Amino acid sequence: NDTITEGYSCQNFSFINEPVCLQGGNASYYGTSTTGNRGIIEGLASTFRSNGGSCLAVDSDGACSAGNLGVDAYSEGRVNAYQYSTFKFCSVNLNGNASCT
Repeated sequence: NDTITEGYSCQNFSFINEPVCLQGGNASYYGTSTTGNRGIIEGLASTFRSNGGSCLAVDSDGACSAGNLGVDAYSEGRVNAYQYSTFKFCSVNLNGNASCT
């Protein structure tokens, strides 16, 4: 039906074999400290720190970044992947609409 049913923002980091992908479009995707986007971010914290980056997740939002690259997620359902140096930014908003600039 030409309908997007799931949207992800993904970012490749040189020190992780798989892209980091966070699902957006619904508040339930943020989750708790053991599930959802928050769980993904908290699970990556030590890997990012040991590679010169950072990760932090709290009840309302979370983010991981290293160098010019990053991902973040918000409890209302929005997620982003970005590259600071070129101002490339891809997101899925809380309505599930995906866009890249």
